[in-house]
Amino acid sequence: MLKGEDKFESTVKVVAGGGANASGFGDAYSLSASPSVVRYRAANSGGASLHHACTNFARTAAAPNVALVALLQASEVGGATVLPALGLTVPPKHGRLLLIDTSLSDGSCDPAAAYATEPLPIGAADAVFYKKRFYVDRSVSREATSSEGPSRATPKVTCDSAKDCRRAEHMGAPKGEVVMPLRSFKNDKLCLPPAAVGPCPAPAGYTPPPPKAKPKPDPPPPPPPKASVPGAPPPVA
Repeated sequence: MLKGEDKFESTVKVVAGGGANASGFGDAYSLSASPSVVRYRAANSGGASLHHACTNFARTAAAPNVALVALLQASEVGGATVLPALGLTVPPKHGRLLLIDTSLSDGSCDPAAAYATEPLPIGAADAVFYKKRFYVDRSVSREATSSEGPSRATPKVTCDSAKDCRRAEHMGAPKGEVVMPLRSFKNDKLCLPPAAVGPCPAPAGYTPPPPKAKPKPDPPPPPPPKASVPGAPPPVA
């Protein structure tokens, strides 16, 4: 039987145990914002108008572009997800995970990645999604993108229209054993470009320390004395 434990205890074991699984958690943390809960209210026909998660098409903003949006559907009421450029309409299904690739291979925004959520009919239940965004490199600020940090203050509300409003508030982990190791992992990896692995390159002007002197080998043993010949003088020491 497996011991019952919550998700934070399970994650602590993976992170503290090291190895490839822990590195995977670290990369997911350093390249993403915190997950959020998105709720569309049926009372006001809630939904999301057509929009791009990756909006920096001119590549002039300092913040990295959104590379991937993960939407986990937590309800099965109206509000299908529509990607018109791809001709796709995905009906809601409890537990369905949608991965929307929003950037191209060079890190620029993909114009075909626009998506929307159909409005809910009056009288239906609210639609609930779990949402997480991943970025093209590790320079993303979790405090700026997901209100995580000591200065997060009050929740943020943004509206595209009278029926398309979103309330963002950081929902921190109740324990710190997971977050602190992941934050240190992110700091260690800020030196690497996207999708890179391995140690950080040496900084400019870095002079490596001199190599350690090799130990001198032991002198060879003296040759064995020659056999004495009858009538010869004794060997000289």
